[in-house]
Amino acid sequence: MEPHFTVPTYQSVGTVTHGTPTNVKATGSKGAATVTWSGSTNPGGAPIIGYRVTTYDQFGAGDSVDLPASARSASITGLDNGLPVSFVVRANNSGGYSPQSTASPVIIPPFSSAASFIKRMALDFLGRNPTTAETNAALPYIHLGISPGATAYNFRKSSDGTTTVDPTARLYFAYMQRIPDKGGFQFWLGKKRSGWTLARMSQTFATSSEFINKYGALTNRQFVTLIYTDVMQRPADAAGVNYWTAQLDTKKKNRGEVMIGFSESSEYKHRKAAEVDVAVTMISMLQANPDPTEYANNVTFLKSGNYLAALAAQILKDPRFTARF
Repeated sequence: MEPHFTVPTYQSVGTVTHGTPTNVKATGSKGAATVTWSGSTNPGGAPIIGYRVTTYDQFGAGDSVDLPASARSASITGLDNGLPVSFVVRANNSGGYSPQSTASPVIIPPFSSAASFIKRMALDFLGRNPTTAETNAALPYIHLGISPGATAYNFRKSSDGTTTVDPTARLYFAYMQRIPDKGGFQFWLGKKRSGWTLARMSQTFATSSEFINKYGALTNRQFVTLIYTDVMQRPADAAGVNYWTAQLDTKKKNRGEVMIGFSESSEYKHRKAAEVDVAVTMISMLQANPDPTEYANNVTFLKSGNYLAALAAQILKDPRFTARF
């Protein structure tokens, strides 16, 4: 995961005879932010001659902007989209700089606020607005400067992600033997969220034109053998094939139910974990079909021991993500 940042405490310079600016706030946009504050209330014996606004990110103090005494806002440009930033303001007079203000709440450009970023992650991964409880749970982590990839990860791994999204993605992989496309995946995810059971979805997949056109009309035995060789990617054992074929021949189970027995098995969940995480994250955050080469590289990235939150953080900085807003 990416490092988080903290705003260090700076000592004032010279003999300061004025107070610290207050009520510092920031509103983000693409690569930029507007910072506002309330002026110093204790000018002392020397008039305020200006204010200094300093940007902080995960790497520490960034650029500073000096403004006249009349200023109560600053337009900050050149910010990195997808990276959390905060701002502090200090007043200046002939005695030097005041202590820095309390830091503004963290923002993540291109989003206007932390709350708007949280809303976007909920919409992308849950297909709905966040609840108040979900927003309140995520805000402290953002205001501590923790990588926004962690917020994306938490929504990705929510109960909806593990009980609705993941089974849908696994079923798609199992039947189609390819990376899910955005339109198809979101169609089936919508069915699952609307109340369709996984068994109903699976049976529909089994009779779909894409599946039939790819494999042709299969006997029950051929269907079961296909699951072993293409889905589980291992030789079919005779006992297993005989058992599942008998289940189909005697109509104790339909093909959809048999496929679920494999796609929801511990073996398949473990083997497809990285593929599912990458496909779902890319489709959700980029709202596009995953590029096959990029998808393969991202799968390798996760299988090499890297965190999904780190992948999400990379996508947050991707121009294709920013271009959505």
